[in-house]
Amino acid sequence: YLGPASYSAPVSRILLVVTSIYSLYHIASETETELISDTRFWFIATSIVFGAGSAMFAALQGLIGQQSPEIILRVYNIYWTFIVFINLGYSWALLCKPIPQTSGGH
Repeated sequence: YLGPASYSAPVSRILLVVTSIYSLYHIASETETELISDTRFWFIATSIVFGAGSAMFAALQGLIGQQSPEIILRVYNIYWTFIVFINLGYSWALLCKPIPQTSGGH
C-alpha cells in the first residue's frame, strides 16, 4: 500500500536533514571556536546522519517487507546497529563540555 503513511516518514527525515544542514551552516558562520568542541555541532551532525539513514530505511520499507524473513531480520539488525551508533552520537553530544573562555585567550 502506497498511501500517505508510506511517504510521511521519508519526507519528515529529509526535512530533518535539510533543517539540520541549515542550522549547521548558521552555527558555523556565527562561531569563532572549533565546531568539534561545540555540543550543537554533535547534535546537528548526528541528526543529519540519523535523518539520512532513516529516510533511506523508510523509503525502502515496502521493498524490505517483500523479502524473506531472513533478509528482513538482517536489514533490521543493520538498522538497530545504526540506531545504537546514533544514540552514541547523541550521548557524545551530551558529554561534550564547552571550553570555558578566559580573558587571557587561553
